[in-house]
Amino acid sequence: MRFKFYYDEFILSHHNPDEYYRCYLIKLFGKSIHVCARCLGVYSFAILSFVFYFLVNLSSSLNLVILYLFPIPAFVDWGLYRFKIWKGINPIRTLTGAFLGITYGRLGFLFVENPFNIHIYIVALSYIILAFLILRISLRIKSQ
Repeated sequence: MRFKFYYDEFILSHHNPDEYYRCYLIKLFGKSIHVCARCLGVYSFAILSFVFYFLVNLSSSLNLVILYLFPIPAFVDWGLYRFKIWKGINPIRTLTGAFLGITYGRLGFLFVENPFNIHIYIVALSYIILAFLILRISLRIKSQ
């Protein structure tokens, strides 16, 4: 499968047409636009939570839950898809994206508050490694 760049839709959906089932179809001004289900949850909740954290002071235990546990459902859902165990459904993608977005908003807030907060880098590195492993193993399985 070759990637073709769809200029008018790429900003809202990074999926090729054969993966549009992972998107919501929105009709706007007589035009159909595909919006990635997970990204819709991620970006909307990242922005909302970033603003929210300026208004509310979180306890350290809730902070740790948001940073370390909230992204797990998105990784599980994405991993199940990558390993072809479960194709998934858009409401679940959006919900897991929302949890991920809440974490992104918190990380952004912590960075603005103190760019040297160690949790920012532990979380980022942990999830980068996890994403790399899921991709690497799924590609290895796919090539067999």
